[in-house]
Amino acid sequence: MRKFPKFLFCVLGLFFSFFANAQNFHISVEPSLGVSCGVLNELLYHSTDTSKKISLLEWERNLILGGTKLNLSYNALRFESSFWVAVPRICGEMRDSDWLNTRNYSMKTNYSVGDNYSDGNYDATISLIYDFEPTPGFFISPKIQAQYAFDSFYRKKGSKGWYGDAEHSSDGKNHYWYDEEAQEYPSVNPETGKTRKLAGIDYYRHSVYLWAGLALGFNYKKFHGDLGFLISPFTYFSAEDRHHTATSNDNVYHEIQQDFFSAYKFNLNLSYAISRFFDLTFNCETLITLTLKGDLYIGWAKDVDQPSGASAQTTSAGLGCRIKLR
Repeated sequence: MRKFPKFLFCVLGLFFSFFANAQNFHISVEPSLGVSCGVLNELLYHSTDTSKKISLLEWERNLILGGTKLNLSYNALRFESSFWVAVPRICGEMRDSDWLNTRNYSMKTNYSVGDNYSDGNYDATISLIYDFEPTPGFFISPKIQAQYAFDSFYRKKGSKGWYGDAEHSSDGKNHYWYDEEAQEYPSVNPETGKTRKLAGIDYYRHSVYLWAGLALGFNYKKFHGDLGFLISPFTYFSAEDRHHTATSNDNVYHEIQQDFFSAYKFNLNLSYAISRFFDLTFNCETLITLTLKGDLYIGWAKDVDQPSGASAQTTSAGLGCRIKLR
């Protein structure tokens, strides 16, 4: 993944050097500020019946973003690249749910919730687009795109939790998390007088998408707009989940999932030309990734009996200023 920026700069260098002296070559940059809201889901399934989930971690992803877009065009051919980075902050809640009653999987035995902190989130895309103009002012634009995203979160020690599974309940039987027999956290241990707290959890995910799709656009006086839809022929996730413990021996899990045609993206782009050199822009995008199932690794030793899953739903919007350099 570290080679991606080098590859991007090489592509930009070749494109620019080839078209720099062409009369119909145009270049612009577009700094933007925006927000993103959504959730990344992390799942574990029963070892023999993968239709039954036994664990679900929901990492809310409500971010403040800053970034820029580079646009290069030659006649009807366009190349775009973008990069976004998030401000580290509390970005919602992290919810952890378990279904550990093997005789009744509808019983949620454990539930905990706490603040979710963003620790590093960024997104990079490169796109190749060709604009067909069947009638003046109306465009049909096929697009291919590659996207890489990195998301890192953590939930601190001391979150609220209720554990009704047989290991933690007061009577040694399985209960719903909200039953009075469930063990509550934080709470005072009557034997030691110390406060029992839930340990912290860290999570990061690498996401790779290949996209193909179509946009419909228009030009009217100083206004431009386009509405697009893309589908991902291939999606790949690689993640690490670290459950901290009272000792230095944390429980570390790695998860890898991949699938075909399981992610969709809708986007809306609007711009208004305020001068020959500047446009005001608005962009909105929704990404939906269905649940991808894959493998779970304890450390990096594959757990052949324990499948994992991951999904994502996010919506982002931003305002920017396009600076037309040529």
